[in-house]
Amino acid sequence: KQPKNDRRFYCDALDDDNVNQVVKDVAPHVVTFLGFAEFGKSTFVGSFYHYLMSNGIIGDFTFYDSDTFSGFERRTYIRNAKLDGVKRSLRTTEIDGYYLSLHFERDGHHFQLVLSDRSGETYGKKYISDAASISADKGLKNSRHLVFFIDSTVFVDREKRLNFNSLFNKFLSRMKSSEIFKKEMVIDVVFNKIDDIQNKDENIQTEFKSRSETFREKLELESGFKINRTFKISSLKIDDNELLIDFFKYLVSCCDCKKTYNPKVDWVAELLNS
Repeated sequence: KQPKNDRRFYCDALDDDNVNQVVKDVAPHVVTFLGFAEFGKSTFVGSFYHYLMSNGIIGDFTFYDSDTFSGFERRTYIRNAKLDGVKRSLRTTEIDGYYLSLHFERDGHHFQLVLSDRSGETYGKKYISDAASISADKGLKNSRHLVFFIDSTVFVDREKRLNFNSLFNKFLSRMKSSEIFKKEMVIDVVFNKIDDIQNKDENIQTEFKSRSETFREKLELESGFKINRTFKISSLKIDDNELLIDFFKYLVSCCDCKKTYNPKVDWVAELLNS
């Protein structure tokens, strides 16, 4: 018999069934990360958490708590394994919880940021092959802030580019047919692994610039929204990485929300949809 997919650790990442318990006295700002396998979403999350735990302060905000420490620790372990060059298939799986919460304080006020970090296989396989799956994703259906994570190298490697274009076109088509874009939202784009481009010759950099701009234009056309912000980062290393830290600061600043929370509301299904 298939075992029940449930949380296995205290303070583990959450899913749609138990995410409401993270809400306390404020409405969370929810950011949904979208990207295929090996594009660096979970590595980024691990770096973000590592930075917060190491510094405690980011911009004007003080980081003081999380409901999902175990979920963050798992992603940090995956990140550190990559830094150490461990040859293992470590990544976020489809059965892992994907909601991760962060609590901040500024001037005596409480702010909450919730990150949705689903596995890349979910987006690249499950949602593309099964239209009902993406329609059933309550978080994605109601999310007002999407961040597309893109591996920068897909624009300068022909084989990667062909595979990416095929997958991404199908994914965008599924999103449109599921009416993901039928609401007001903010869309950001992150070109990750940018160091793999910056270390190449001028022709490679020129090709990346041209193809990444074409990608932005296509995403704007298909979604019907102007891209709010574009970030070019390397998510693996933090030291002397101001571009990455600027993105950290941007995400935290987004949680400055004055909307009050009604404890009787299922915020995944209703609050985000209000």
